[in-house]
Amino acid sequence: MARTLLLDKITVQYSPRTSGKGDPSKKEELRDKLLDAFKRSNMDLENLTKRCRNAKYLSLDVVYRIFHGSKVEGRERKDLDNMLKILLDVLPERFSVQDKSKQREGLGLIAGEDDTKIFEIHCAKKKVYEENEEGLELAIFQLDEADVLFKESQ
Repeated sequence: MARTLLLDKITVQYSPRTSGKGDPSKKEELRDKLLDAFKRSNMDLENLTKRCRNAKYLSLDVVYRIFHGSKVEGRERKDLDNMLKILLDVLPERFSVQDKSKQREGLGLIAGEDDTKIFEIHCAKKKVYEENEEGLELAIFQLDEADVLFKESQ
């Protein structure tokens, strides 16, 4: 598998949330946290956006760090697919909310409003024992076209 690094691992400190109907604040919070992390790392966001948009096929490495030992019900019991939904929704230029007429601004790493160019996701949850270690790690790669084509073994 040939992957070209577009975004080296960036870490966002926040309490990972799961998707839910009608609450755009979860997506806005993650978008803003990612933008802050890009700024803190002196990342050239314009260049990253251009490289991600020019890539035909994307691959993500995602690690959610979940605070273990929280007294808040449900804080450490989160499904990967529901956490990923929020991340995948904020990567494009715009994301939808329950009221389809009120789209919100996303990160813009993917043109338009969908994540169809993401062909691969490596995702994990890790338990952390300090609340300030809770968060998200994200790396983005471009996939080689040969790696997305199905070839039946001979």
